[in-house]
Amino acid sequence: MKIECPACAGPVNILPDDRYLRCEHCDSTIHVELGESLRHTTFKLTVPEDHLRGLIVRELKEHELHEPVSIRSIRLTYIPFWRFKTDREILYRPAATLVEPFWDNYVPRSGELQYFDPTAIGHAQLIDPDIYLESALAKLSDPEIAGQADMEPSLVFIPFYRIETSYGRTAVAVYVSGHSGRIFFDNLPLAPAMMMNRNLAFTAGIVFFSYTLVTYLSIRYTGNFLMVLLTNLVLTAGLYRLLMKTVIRR
Repeated sequence: MKIECPACAGPVNILPDDRYLRCEHCDSTIHVELGESLRHTTFKLTVPEDHLRGLIVRELKEHELHEPVSIRSIRLTYIPFWRFKTDREILYRPAATLVEPFWDNYVPRSGELQYFDPTAIGHAQLIDPDIYLESALAKLSDPEIAGQADMEPSLVFIPFYRIETSYGRTAVAVYVSGHSGRIFFDNLPLAPAMMMNRNLAFTAGIVFFSYTLVTYLSIRYTGNFLMVLLTNLVLTAGLYRLLMKTVIRR
């Protein structure tokens, strides 16, 4: 069986079970689905590596995070996505098994697609697709879209910088789109104000539980309402003061 290379249009012999092979004419990688070669494209890498730290610091400040950031490692990675062009919209779905949850709903910003040559990415990491076209089609939420025959499926390899950083004492993994500069945090720390609100809520819960428990035990074993009230006020004030010291230290 023969197919046409999507890069050079040369004829390429394939076997029935072939998924990936190299063109014997131009040496480009060919992905085969349903007996046909699929177009491989990418977005142009426009974000230089020396801009990454500034982008990360600015994004952290928008989340009210102002501690120093140090970059430990940077790895340019090309991540594959299925691209489905319908008469209503363009959909993207991961073409590789990715751990981070934000990839499932990722939609790249618009830009001109160009031919992807895996031999021209230098030392960048290339993630091979392991989610086949049939599986990606089955996961489309709209059955009307999934049933269209003219969706023009293609593989898009989108460049991302995977950056290992240290924010204060916390290790934070960051992905920055090499096409648009869009940033994704794998484990973004909580802002101080949000951390304080969470700790205050925790403190209020502990105080309320302690107050209720002491009230119940005091009434049951003494029956003196005034003594119960005074005891609760003293215990609650002491517990609240102790917990607030803990919150402030955090």
